[in-house]
This record gives sequence, structure tokens and C-alpha cells, in this order.
Amino acid sequence: ELCATGEDFGIGVDAPNRQGYPLKIGNRTLADVGFGASQILPVLGICLSASPGDLILLEQPELHLNPGMQQKLADFLLFMSKTGRQVIVETHSEYLITRLRRNAATEPDDHKYFTIIFVERDPKEGTSYRTVNVNEMGDLSEWPKGFFDHVAEDLRVLMSKAAERQGKPKI
Repeated sequence: ELCATGEDFGIGVDAPNRQGYPLKIGNRTLADVGFGASQILPVLGICLSASPGDLILLEQPELHLNPGMQQKLADFLLFMSKTGRQVIVETHSEYLITRLRRNAATEPDDHKYFTIIFVERDPKEGTSYRTVNVNEMGDLSEWPKGFFDHVAEDLRVLMSKAAERQGKPKI
């Protein structure tokens, strides 16, 4: 899953050299696989070594991952939550949030394993925290305007233009 090429590679360690133990994914060094792999390996290690009941705090674990890998990371983190680990993730990833919503809509009870808390800063009021619930249909209870809705608006415009070309009413 770590390789963007879709190839099936195992993770291994070569004999030590002057720099230590070279980590390899398949027959490639970590540097050859990409920066995202080097960033996600510690996240995977921390999560997999945690026991049920443990608390895991992650700050932007999606950095340097392509969108597909961000979606797989969301699946992985949800699985960690289902196994009894408490995972708190600070993210700016629309892909991560959208995948959680999709899982809530397609898998019974998945929406019970995560909560979204939106944090915003108001110059007058200070920092506020709002719980945004996701129901079993993947719908959000509320969402701040202008946050994570840019892609949806772009897609709406693209679909409207495609419908116009087909002679259908606007969406």
C-alpha cells in the first residue's frame, strides 16, 4: 500500500552499514519510494504498537501523501479506533474527512467510531470548538461555510457545464 505504483512490496531492513540499518520497501530504499512513505511509517508504527485503550495523538499524518493514500490512511485510522485505540488526529485533509463520511454511509455503525471537532479562531471570541456529527448516511450536522466545500462547488460547476453541453437543465 505504501507504493504509489500499486506494486506489492514488503518492508525490510538490510544489513547495517555506516549509516545504520537501511530500510527498504521492496527492492527500493526509502528515499526512492518517496517522502510520503517516510512520513507515514512512524504513524503506522505508533498505531500498530499501541494497545487497546491507548491514546494516540497525530498532527497532520496525511502530509506528503497523495489523495489515494490519504483515503487509505483514513480507513486505517478508523480501523485503529474500532480496535479500541483512541486516536485524535489534527488534519486539514478533505480526503481524510470525506473518506470517513463515506465509511459512515457504507458501513453500518462506522459513524459511531469517530467524531469531528472543528476548531476556529475568532478575533473577538477567541478559539472555539464545535462538534460536527456525521450520521449513518455520511451527512454532516453542520459545516463552516468556505471550509472543505471548494471541491464540491468546483464539481457542481463542472457538472452544470457538462449538462449544458448535453442540453440538460443546470444542476
